[in-house]
Amino acid sequence: MKKFLHIGGDSRSGGSLLARLFDGHPEVPSYPFENEFFEERNGSLINFSAFRESANPSDIEKQEVVNKIRKFGKDLLQTKQRYGTDDSKFDYTQFREGLASMVSKEMSDQEIYDCVHENFFQVFENSNITSAAAISNHCSRTFAADLKQFFSTFEDGYFIHTIREPKAVTASLKNYSFFATGKKPDLIPPNFIDLSIDRWLLAACMAVKNRKQFGNRYLIVLYEDLIFNDKQTLEGICNKINLNFNEGMLVPTFGNKVWGGNSSFGKMPAKVSSQNLEKYKEVLCKEEQDKVDAVLLEIYKAFDGKLTDDEIISNIELAINNRMISSVIGSTDLHQQFNGIYTRMREMQIR
Repeated sequence: MKKFLHIGGDSRSGGSLLARLFDGHPEVPSYPFENEFFEERNGSLINFSAFRESANPSDIEKQEVVNKIRKFGKDLLQTKQRYGTDDSKFDYTQFREGLASMVSKEMSDQEIYDCVHENFFQVFENSNITSAAAISNHCSRTFAADLKQFFSTFEDGYFIHTIREPKAVTASLKNYSFFATGKKPDLIPPNFIDLSIDRWLLAACMAVKNRKQFGNRYLIVLYEDLIFNDKQTLEGICNKINLNFNEGMLVPTFGNKVWGGNSSFGKMPAKVSSQNLEKYKEVLCKEEQDKVDAVLLEIYKAFDGKLTDDEIISNIELAINNRMISSVIGSTDLHQQFNGIYTRMREMQIR
C-alpha cells in the first residue's frame, strides 16, 4: 500500500506550491493537476464498487479520478504549469490498457488506487513507482469532504491543509477573478470582502476541527512558513508523515521540470520565493486591508502553536457567530455554510 499525501486547503492558499515541492523529492511523484478523489470534489471518497460487481475496467474509467487523467491526456485540463512550457505528452490509451491489465475485482479500493498511481506515473514520467516512498496530490477545498472514508481507505494516508495569511488570500482571489482573467474590476461585488472573510473563517475552523478529530494524520501548514522557513517547515512535515527529507524539495518542480508557479500575480522564480507576499497592498485598498485584519488577524496569529485546538476553535466560532453566517446561509452545519459561501462566490465568478 502506497503512502498517499493529499493536500487540500482552500483555493489560493498555497497548496499548489507544496505539491510541487513534494514533486522535487525523488521518491514522491506528484500529480501535475488537481486530481479529484472525492465525489463533487468535497463529497464522498470515490470508490470502485461498480467495478467489483462488473469486473469491467470501464467502470473505473467512469470515475472522476480517472476521467481527470483522460482529460489530461486529451489536453482538456489546465495543469499546474501555468507559466513556461508544458510539453507533457500523455498517452491515455497506454494508461487505460495498463490499468485494465492490473486491476481485479478482488482488490480493495486502495489497491485499485495504487494501480491508478502506478500506471499514471509510468506513462507520465516513464517511472516505476514500486519503490516510491509516497504519492502526492493537491486538490483544493477537499477539507470539506468525507475524510473518515479517506483515512479508512488509505491506511497510510495523510491530509495536509494549507492556510495562508487572510489579506493575501483575499487579494489573490480578487486578482485571479477580476484582473488576471481580463474581467473588468467594476464587476467586483460590493460584498466581496465580507464573503472572503466568511470563507476564510469557515475553512480555518474546519481545518482545526479536522486536526482535532483525525490527530497526527491531519496536518495544518502555513503558507508563510513554507516561504520564510522552507527547509525547517518541510523537514517538520516529513518527520510527521514518516518520510525522509530530501534537499530536492527546496526547488519546486513539475514532473521533474522547472515550475514557474501558479500565481495570479505572474511567473515565479524557480525556487521558493517571497516576491508576492506584499502584493495584497497593490490589490486591496487600505480600508479593505483593515476590514480583513479587524476580523481575521488575531485568529491567523493563533496558528503559531501557542493555543490549543479547542482555544482556536472557540475564537473562530465566536467570530462566525458574530458575523451571523448561519442566518445568512440558513444552516448551522459548517460544511453547508462553507459550500453556501463558495457557491455564492462562484455565481459572482469569484474563484
